[in-house]
Amino acid sequence: MELNLSNCAAQLGSGLHLRRAKGFIQTLPNFKPRPENTMVGEKLVQAYILVTAAVGKVRQVAKELERISNVKSVHVVMGTYSIIVFAEAKNLARLTSVVVEGIHKTKGVVDTNTAIVVEV
Repeated sequence: MELNLSNCAAQLGSGLHLRRAKGFIQTLPNFKPRPENTMVGEKLVQAYILVTAAVGKVRQVAKELERISNVKSVHVVMGTYSIIVFAEAKNLARLTSVVVEGIHKTKGVVDTNTAIVVEV
């Protein structure tokens, strides 16, 4: 099964990793979705979203990201990324919406790299 934005929103799987760069969502050919349920037991779906902000816009972007529902923490960092966001949602569809409709549409966000937390 090839994973893309249209079919990942309804499924949760180990190792899911989305990357946005100029509107492109990376596909993962070896993705193995879990059964129909989108929650693992009673736990929420959690993710760290690594954000690259435009030069000179880091503070402004961080403040805007804090206002997005399901965003639990926002930290400005040094290195490859400008900001690390921690988000939780009741299912992958909602988390996808937070990233695609919330974070991606925030003015000053240049790129994101989303890493979903998995049980090992």
